[in-house]
Amino acid sequence: MTGPDLADLDRRILAAHKAGRGRDLARAYAEAADAAAAAGDADREAFFLTQAYVFALDTGAAEAGRYAARLRAAGRHD
Repeated sequence: MTGPDLADLDRRILAAHKAGRGRDLARAYAEAADAAAAAGDADREAFFLTQAYVFALDTGAAEAGRYAARLRAAGRHD
């Protein structure tokens, strides 16, 4: 299994920002966090996961709790 097409993911993030689609941003940033985790880059994973968490909170997405739990498990959230 291969990871996401990072160029496509970048385009989706930029398009969602431009269109103000917060739920799409939360999902795309979570996907970027997963890709960073798969690459073993904990700092990038935490950055993208934080963005996913913020947009999930902002839009009331149920995934916010899951993102917070991942950040806590990594020592990146109180």
